[in-house]
Amino acid sequence: MIGFEREVEDGKTTYEVRLQDGVRRMDVAATPEGRILEVEETITPDQLPAAVRRAVASSKYASFAIKRAEKQISYENDRAAPPIYEIALAGHGKRASLVINSEGKITKQNERAGESKGEEDED
Repeated sequence: MIGFEREVEDGKTTYEVRLQDGVRRMDVAATPEGRILEVEETITPDQLPAAVRRAVASSKYASFAIKRAEKQISYENDRAAPPIYEIALAGHGKRASLVINSEGKITKQNERAGESKGEEDED
């Protein structure tokens, strides 16, 4: 475990635990009762599903470099929703982030000026 945080939002308390095992990093959000709400795992671009990689390759950010990729799984009533993927990219003096569902549909995108200098951006 590398970190632990208690958050209160809209009157609801959640706990976020940051875990790291070698290069594998994961954030787990849970209720005070211990029920898992969400798991975010940092993954390599090679671990992205083919449909997600195709979505990036066919987007206007195809020439950008992937700086960070996360797999996010939300849980409701102890059932896992299909994963979504959040991808941070940089290129041509710009930074962008994409949220892509497991079928390869871009559900959210954001672009801003300025490339990071080797740092991973938190969106």
